[in-house]
Amino acid sequence: MGGKRTLVAASGPTQQWQHNELMSEATAATATATSPLGVVSLHVLGSSDVTIGVSEAVAPELPDGMAVDGVMLIKVGIATPVTLEAPVLVDVAVEHEGDAETGQWLESMAFQTAEGVLQVAARDPEWLAGHGIVAEYVDYGSRGFRQTILEAAAGATLYFSVVWRIEDHTAIADDISTWLAADLVLPG
Repeated sequence: MGGKRTLVAASGPTQQWQHNELMSEATAATATATSPLGVVSLHVLGSSDVTIGVSEAVAPELPDGMAVDGVMLIKVGIATPVTLEAPVLVDVAVEHEGDAETGQWLESMAFQTAEGVLQVAARDPEWLAGHGIVAEYVDYGSRGFRQTILEAAAGATLYFSVVWRIEDHTAIADDISTWLAADLVLPG
């Protein structure tokens, strides 16, 4: 496995926010996952009590010639029902600029650095709907993405995968190892 990995999970204290009329009394939670290729921050804002956990995960089995150097999962537990009147906003931010790479029920971004590729992914709204969660389509920015959860039952869980590959002489330009691993490691 390549490089330093730091796992930090924090569920912040309840905070009062003024964010639209729908989220006048909201809770916030933040977590970070640090890979050798950079920090991924996840911030959850909404009227549902949430907990966030970050953990290393076992890299999924990939086809011959594909490899990744590390995998983490970020788990967001939703304690109370999410409704249209009380949605939950999830922001994912990375310190590098990246590009959206979607498809196959996956919302994902790849962040290419001089040292390798960092991939961050979540399930798309169609997949979530099939599992009882109503979400808006992801809004992509240059350094991350945002998704609003409109409906979810108490006890629902959202997962985000963080995968990296340190570039070496065997890596090829169109390698999809990180994208595939980010998809395969997500539960469900």
